[in-house]
Amino acid sequence: MSLKSRSLSAPFNALIDQIRMRANLGRSEATGFYAVNCPICKKADRKTGGFKFEDEAIIYNCFKGSCDASTVYELGKPISRKFRRLMESIGVDIPIELKMIKTSLQKQMESLDDNLYKKHSYQDIQLDEHFDLLVETSHPNRFFYEEYFKSRHIPYDDIIIFTTGQFRGLAAIPMMFYDKLIGVQVVTLEGKYIKLFYNNTDVLYIPESRIQDPVIVVEGALDAKCFPNTVATLGSHITPKQAYFLRGKHVIMLPDKKGNKFIEQFYKYGWSISLPEWSNDCKDLNDAVCRYGAISVAEMIRDSEVKDRLRGSIMYRDWIRGYKHE
Repeated sequence: MSLKSRSLSAPFNALIDQIRMRANLGRSEATGFYAVNCPICKKADRKTGGFKFEDEAIIYNCFKGSCDASTVYELGKPISRKFRRLMESIGVDIPIELKMIKTSLQKQMESLDDNLYKKHSYQDIQLDEHFDLLVETSHPNRFFYEEYFKSRHIPYDDIIIFTTGQFRGLAAIPMMFYDKLIGVQVVTLEGKYIKLFYNNTDVLYIPESRIQDPVIVVEGALDAKCFPNTVATLGSHITPKQAYFLRGKHVIMLPDKKGNKFIEQFYKYGWSISLPEWSNDCKDLNDAVCRYGAISVAEMIRDSEVKDRLRGSIMYRDWIRGYKHE
């Protein structure tokens, strides 16, 4: 925690205490969220909203499709209009110390190489199709998808299932960027994936509420969703616009066994690459988690981390060659 964050810890904790008293929080779910009736969309028959409290962040999500209340407040950063509106709706007074943080802090950034990092942002999208949370739907496909995600060791509390439109009956992984829905990945009954980003480009899938060190970069959404501190490029390489969100982080690139361009990129960014000794039938991170478990996989990633360009290139060549001859 920075010195500035420490000086704001008292008002930040006071804000959390106020929310706990005034928001009528339900019990804590396995995801860490405390369920609430959303004060913005005011859906009274079920608790569609939830607060989550982290060391330096307050997260609020509403999973009703037509509600745009989801928001995040990070300690030391300016307070967004959405968060202010949310606090007003539950009768919470934001401490003055937090209100006075200027937006100029948010604009400060290090000098970046335009060839590696390009400033980027995403639009908040609205889905035309109606949907339910998978864990709450009465759709008959619920049980198929629950078993599928369980078999892949994928948490599915936030997975949705469409009830109308061309994807009716199909599950989808929502892709959030803080308080914005920026895309979804539809999972068909045959296990195929359809990515829908609408007007957003260069989407970086961040399953957790924010990017934390060390951050592992993978290709697929299921790989990212099954393992902590992991983000997905959703393609065979990382783009400068995606890399923008990883600036200043301890990044470990984790390629698939089928091969991608990570090996060509890790040394350009001064990052690391990890080449774990997966077994013959582990082509990616999700396969490895299913076979070995998350703790063992974490140790393999740590023990196989390489930063040196030459050593990494030689290890990668042998890694891919061995896989292709298996």
